[in-house]
Amino acid sequence: MAKKWEELTDKEKKSGITGIIFLVLISFFIASNSCKKEEKKKEKPIVLESLSVESIKWATSDERLKIVAKYLQQENIPNEQLDVFDTYFSHMAAITPGDRGALSILTMAKSKYLREGKLEGNYWKLTDLMYGKFHGWDGSFIPLETYLKNNINDASSYEHVETRFEVRTLGKKPWLVVATKFRANNGYGAKVLAVATAKYDLLEGKLYEVQIAD
Repeated sequence: MAKKWEELTDKEKKSGITGIIFLVLISFFIASNSCKKEEKKKEKPIVLESLSVESIKWATSDERLKIVAKYLQQENIPNEQLDVFDTYFSHMAAITPGDRGALSILTMAKSKYLREGKLEGNYWKLTDLMYGKFHGWDGSFIPLETYLKNNINDASSYEHVETRFEVRTLGKKPWLVVATKFRANNGYGAKVLAVATAKYDLLEGKLYEVQIAD
């Protein structure tokens, strides 16, 4: 026979309250996880007109591929052209100012495809090759920054100022030509401003011809 609340001992009351709280927390946890799973299932629709080139520069290859696939479907372009359009899109996004609309690149690709019947040229998936090579917070080029810290007098004094780069085709291969302005202590302990330049083979992932000038 069940006891009435007032008949329960303090220990039994505390045990009952703890059990109720535990059940409530478990129910909340299950409901919360269920909601998160539902949110993951619902992917945001791709609105081509709202995408900037900057967003493509930092997109993963899968994210970019979905964008290209949607464009081809929208423009009734055969899906067999997906890889060549994606390569062109990746290449041009890497060398186009970030504030431009990404749709403009796909429109150029379509015009070239319709005019020539194919997309040919020295194009690479540059955004993939460059992905993860730059620090997101200050734009510094990681391979060159690593080299500098390993070769200057005092690595702890290194301060990145700015980095500029351009993509060039050299010997039928894509290269980055990079210039980094930085501050660091010289051999006398005085902090000086210097500029480091280098070439970076995107296909090999190697740094060449590093030069440092005050």
